[in-house]
Order: sequence, then structure tokens, then C-alpha cells
Amino acid sequence: MARARSEIPAASGAVSSEENAPGHVRPRVPSPAKANKVLAAPFPGGARWEANRNELRRHIAQHPVEEISSEELDAHFDGMPPRYWERVNENELVWGLQSVHRFLYGVVASPSADTPVVVNWRYFPDEGYTKVLVCTWDRLGLLAKVAAYISALQLNIVRAEVYTRADNLVLDTFWLCNAEQQHVSDPERLRQLAFLLEGGLSETPSFASTWACEAHKFAPRSDHIAPNVAFNNEDSPEHTIITVEASERPGLLHDMLEVLSEHRLNINEALIDTADDVAHDILFVTDERKSKVMDTQRLQAIARALAEAVM
Repeated sequence: MARARSEIPAASGAVSSEENAPGHVRPRVPSPAKANKVLAAPFPGGARWEANRNELRRHIAQHPVEEISSEELDAHFDGMPPRYWERVNENELVWGLQSVHRFLYGVVASPSADTPVVVNWRYFPDEGYTKVLVCTWDRLGLLAKVAAYISALQLNIVRAEVYTRADNLVLDTFWLCNAEQQHVSDPERLRQLAFLLEGGLSETPSFASTWACEAHKFAPRSDHIAPNVAFNNEDSPEHTIITVEASERPGLLHDMLEVLSEHRLNINEALIDTADDVAHDILFVTDERKSKVMDTQRLQAIARALAEAVM
């Protein structure tokens, strides 16, 4: 798949310096058959992730990234989960490393108790989406807030990949398009996303951010398929895997994630896909003790709440 060239943003919220005109193509999302295949076999194969990680580490050793220390590299290469290494390429690895560096610099430099957040983006007009990367400390309900703010700005999540590092740092990437299914070319809307996220993560959340979390609930809904929720405690040694299929609509991801937050579940990884107006989402979760959710009655209660929320 050809990609539009873009440079790594120079600062939090900075725009790629090479911006192309808006595209007019539908985002290239997986077909239902491909999405079903992903849902059926969502787990890393063999040692492929280790081979990719080792190859990237060798490349970074030969081509050092400016300002990134060996300690930062060790934390990233040792702390990111296997699924990240199975999917990341050299370009995205460098983008992630630089975003983490800016975030950690902000933690040290911040005079307040509020946790900083780094929001960077790149344009891919030929593919019909804009990639937005979010880096901050993990906390309960974080992903639900991000999803709500994206919905409030009338943007669509085509795909998302969510990863939590061993030191509790999150590196989340969202593929976004506008209502016309084109890439998000307006930098002001992306700056508004960063503004809402910063306000929502402050010790006293801003009014604008609080309102944005509820805005989608007033939008009309139209269901195309009955929701399907399934749990898997067999294929991951550390996580309960939740798969959800439901009709895509504004705020769907937020409502789904809010249920998980209310049930005190931690989302360690997530793969979010949309094909033909149907969401195909895979969530890797743990309970309050960072263990799998094994209680059958609790799982049934979560399933009922999820099915009701995504209707």
C-alpha cells in the first residue's frame, strides 16, 4: 500500500511539514472476511515478534535516533508487548520513540501535578486517513475519553492500536477520517483533540472535555446488526480477550470502553477495525489485580452491559 510521505512532527500537536491536498478515496479498511480472520486468530505467531524486535534494535544501533538515550531504548525494547513488535515498522518505531521522549521531557518539565499528554499526527491522503498518536501515562478510562473526544469532533475511527508499556506508559495510534471518509486535513480539528484530551486528563477536568464525553449520546442511532460479545480466556496467558461486533455509530467505542471502565477492567491492548459500517474490536483486558477475569457471573454481567451499551 503506497503511503504519502510525511515527516515526524517536531512537537506535541505539531503538524507534518509535508501536507498533501485532501484525498477523495474511501479508507482502506479490512473486508469482513479479513476482519473475521483477525478475530479468529488474533495472536502473535511463534517468534516472529522477537525477530522483528531484534532486527529493529540492530537497525537503531546502526542509525541512532537523535536525543534518544540508551536507557530510553532499553525501556522501550524491553517494555513494549509482543503484539507491538509484530506490527511496528522502523518509521513508526522512531515516531513512537520521539513521542515517548517528548512525553517524558514534559513530565520532568511540568510545574503542575497534571499529567502531560503528547498528541502527534501524520497525514495519509492517498489512503484516506490521518494517523494520530497519543502518549501519556495509563489510567482507568483513558481510552474511553479519547474515543469520546474523537466522536465529539465528528471524526471516525477507522482503526486503532492500543499498547501499554511495562512502565505504565501508553502508546495509542488511531486511524481517523472525516464524515466524507477522507483524511483529516484540518490541523485545527486535531489541535482541538489535543486540547480536549489535555483538559480531560487534568486533576479537575475542563468543562469542554466533560461535555465532549457526552455529546455523542444525543446523536440518532441506526442498528444494522445485532451486537455480538465473546470472551476468550484460553489463548492469552495474561489477558481475558473480549471480541465485540456491532453496528458502527458515533460514540460506539466510547460507550463500549466506558462499560469496561465501570467494571474496573484495564485495557492493555486493543485492535479496533471497522468494515462496511460494522465494528470488529478485540480488547485485551485484566481485572483490578492485573489478572484474567475468570468469574463466570462477572463475565456474564460485563457481556450484558456491553451488549446494551453498543445497541
